[in-house]
Amino acid sequence: MQDGLKRLAVLAMKEVVRGQYGSDSDQAQAVGLKKKSDRKRPSRKKLVAIAS
Repeated sequence: MQDGLKRLAVLAMKEVVRGQYGSDSDQAQAVGLKKKSDRKRPSRKKLVAIAS
């Protein structure tokens, strides 16, 4: 049970850092979060024409 409390405390601390500094900050990256600008944007899937 102690591990579950530690995990919740770490997650709460990360959310506080994200709320205080923003999701695209160096502080967020320092606590182990990925910066929003570093995430890969979704790309559209190319449509393949079916020749009949």
